[in-house]
Amino acid sequence: EAYAEEMGGILCPVVTTETLTILEVCQMEPIFSTFVSLFVASGLAELLSSTGPFTLFVPTNDVFANPLYDDVIPFLNSDVDALRDVLLYHVVNGTILS
Repeated sequence: EAYAEEMGGILCPVVTTETLTILEVCQMEPIFSTFVSLFVASGLAELLSSTGPFTLFVPTNDVFANPLYDDVIPFLNSDVDALRDVLLYHVVNGTILS
């Protein structure tokens, strides 16, 4: 079973069994589609399909819709190494609870 839990205005996916990967949980939530597509484009999807444990900080699509990122996203899509570096800042080894 997997679900998203709202915590202080932030929607946090929570995996309660080992039957789903964190990537699958994120794919279930449309508000994470931009982040998921960037992770897949970076070639790091396999990392999110592994068992971990790790904690993933996932920005919602609203963050990417901010005009501040109008130039950043195309740049990252054109530079896979830079994209990977940025995305890996969102992955922390181990389980971190708030």
